[in-house]
Amino acid sequence: VTLVGETADLNAGQAIDRAGVMMGLSFPCGKEMEALAKTYVGKLPKPRICVRDGKCNLSGLQNIAKKLWEESGDRACVSAYVLSFIGATLCEMTAQLDAKFPSLPIVYAGGVMSNRYLQGVLGKRQDTYFAEPQFSTDNAMGVAVLAHRITEA
Repeated sequence: VTLVGETADLNAGQAIDRAGVMMGLSFPCGKEMEALAKTYVGKLPKPRICVRDGKCNLSGLQNIAKKLWEESGDRACVSAYVLSFIGATLCEMTAQLDAKFPSLPIVYAGGVMSNRYLQGVLGKRQDTYFAEPQFSTDNAMGVAVLAHRITEA
């Protein structure tokens, strides 16, 4: 296994949940933020993403989302911005991956990857696949199952 991309700080699910909780949404916040983002029709600030050598930084997103929330009070706007920021980050990570491994197919999985908005952004690349929703649940569930199995052994 070769690691070709990762986060240097916050992961996407944490960024989504922190922004959602800040706005008073129910935890986990992904589904509710996805629904809110679909309703937003305004113009979003351009996300200033940070990706270097396949490694992304998402911690700044939390501060930007907080500022946008305080200035607008608009859950749909903040939700759309957070998802667009994550989408742009993942697109750049994918572009960097394509530069190193041009013919490599990509499989996206995990809780955040069940988000239809992100699938729409990332699915434009050929040879891109998304795990079925039952296989894209929160990683914490898998860790809990594995921990339970170890304690039984």
